[in-house]
Amino acid sequence: MFSLPEELIRAAMRFKKHEIPFPPGLNIRRGEFFVLSRIGSSPFGGEDRVWVSEIQSKLDFSKPAVSQILSGLESKGLIVRETDKRDRRKVMVVLTPQGRAILQAAKEHVHRMMEEAVARFGEEDSRKLIELINKLSDVTDEIMRENAEKALEGDPRS
Repeated sequence: MFSLPEELIRAAMRFKKHEIPFPPGLNIRRGEFFVLSRIGSSPFGGEDRVWVSEIQSKLDFSKPAVSQILSGLESKGLIVRETDKRDRRKVMVVLTPQGRAILQAAKEHVHRMMEEAVARFGEEDSRKLIELINKLSDVTDEIMRENAEKALEGDPRS
């Protein structure tokens, strides 16, 4: 018999292992999808471009992970990187036409999968699950903030 915290961890791990499989023709993985989605929802007036630093901060991916994903997307011809002429440390990532097409097809695929999940799970249970996941995320964020504050104060329990 597992304790409630252990059951929660087991359920989270079980769910985490389910990666949405993209059709083979799309040739992208989950991390690449998230990065393409971030670029495709650019704040630059509808243009599909974004700073690398924004990808890292908004997706909470490490610099090496983002760099590896961008290299893969670039080798597939889905993005190009442009260095800022005024500050060579800043790099802008831009979707290519092929990148836009792959992103659109991937979004449609994910949407269809989620529609099917909602249909099978039921609308009411889906709404409850969304509410509970958001609540759990908020509580976890709060605990992490509190632990970070304790660590700054030198509290050994953090």
